[in-house]
Amino acid sequence: MFKHCFLLVLITLAGCSSAPTRYLESFEAHSAPAKGDVRIYFYRTDDSPLYWVRDAEIKIDGKVRGASSVGSIFYFDVPAGPHSIKTDMWDIPGSCEIILHAQQGKTYYYKVTARWESFNVMMNNLYDPISGMVQLYLDSLVQECSGAFAIMPVTESQAFKR
Repeated sequence: MFKHCFLLVLITLAGCSSAPTRYLESFEAHSAPAKGDVRIYFYRTDDSPLYWVRDAEIKIDGKVRGASSVGSIFYFDVPAGPHSIKTDMWDIPGSCEIILHAQQGKTYYYKVTARWESFNVMMNNLYDPISGMVQLYLDSLVQECSGAFAIMPVTESQAFKR
């Protein structure tokens, strides 16, 4: 029994990052984006203990732009037009990618969340972790959003909701 609890803790805490910051209750006022650019906010609440000490790497158009840790809020300005937004974690198969057709003058909000589905697959395959990894890989081939984290578009009111 102890081995199972220890393994659960290791999987959850693997790859520790710096201590998470407290979730900010509101988005700070920032200067406006440059003319022709749009602003994209990313945030991650502390409402789930899953992957709590892991960061969700955020890529925009294939370039790593940062990582979303528990309680973090950050933004990027990009030119209007289509953009790929993706998150993944190097040691769990799958990724979540969305295409944003950014319109000039608009602001976009995305909530980054841990996916229980990926964690559950690994827990259901404790005695055969290779099968769990294979199952996650196969799921990534058929699911639009797979892997450890998801990126979900939200409205401004949802982003500011307490």
